[in-house]
Amino acid sequence: MTARTLAPLWMILVALTTGCTTTNPHAIDDAGLVDAGADLPVARDAQRSSDLSHGPYPLVLVHGFFGFEQLARIDYFYGVRQALQADGHRVFVPEIDPINTTAVRGPQLLAAIERILSESGAEKLNLIGHSQGGIDARYVAQRIPQRIASVTTIGSPHLGSAVADAALGRVPSIALSLLQALSRGLGTIFGPVEPSDLRAFLQSISSENMARFNSQHPAIATIAYYSLAGRSAMAPNAGRCQVNAPAFVSRYDDDLDPVATPLYVSSRIAPQPNDGLVEVEITRWGRFLGCVPADHWDQIGQLFGDSPGGDNGFDHVAFYRGLANWLVAQGH
Repeated sequence: MTARTLAPLWMILVALTTGCTTTNPHAIDDAGLVDAGADLPVARDAQRSSDLSHGPYPLVLVHGFFGFEQLARIDYFYGVRQALQADGHRVFVPEIDPINTTAVRGPQLLAAIERILSESGAEKLNLIGHSQGGIDARYVAQRIPQRIASVTTIGSPHLGSAVADAALGRVPSIALSLLQALSRGLGTIFGPVEPSDLRAFLQSISSENMARFNSQHPAIATIAYYSLAGRSAMAPNAGRCQVNAPAFVSRYDDDLDPVATPLYVSSRIAPQPNDGLVEVEITRWGRFLGCVPADHWDQIGQLFGDSPGGDNGFDHVAFYRGLANWLVAQGH
């Protein structure tokens, strides 16, 4: 990614130039919720209806580890909320702990979702989670299945991460160096990361812990589950990535993605293909919609919406717009 080498300075520069304020025109309440459609007219045609007792239902974007709704003027899902709003979708973006386990983040998200349901009048919601946000979304779906229409996860480690296992000592010879490399890499993207916080997160997505989580949070028959993965390090659309993908995914079949420098070490440890942190094999939950040529940060347009690099034509905003419209077409 072209701007990644400047990443260590981004949080400092943004804070200094903005005073950590926001110019978001949509109100942010004390629960950290943003209703991106609050000041929109009723959507045209079949995109959105004033009757929220049936689909299409509002969208909820759930951020991952070290995530945020909006920090200063930077959106975690960079530019996505605004694009979906412009298309007529009603979008909510809850903010939960940026660094914590799903045992903590899950209940926080549940409280936020219950408030969204109450204030919006919607019968159901579509949850779209990136990375750990997808695991948190599953936590919520298990507890209020009658209020969730669909759960879509992007780059989420459902079956437990090989990178997490290695960093936690399953591969002792590389555990310490990998943990340090991950701390530096994530710090490059998002600012300082304490090794103790990173270790707690990695434990929550380890193979052992995710096996336990999956036994306690099986798929609910009344909810539609969809999953997507990223392929980076110039991995082609082959092998486990080859499925009957919808058009908003298959349009990128011929594109290749160079992995971001901070993710290079972990990309060499995770089984191929992977997105620099999460291997394709562990992202599958429900109907697998395929792989996009995007590393873990390209999937949300970070940093600052920059190009994925090289000749890669992946456009994260177009991807989310396609996903949202596809969910509508499925009746959600």
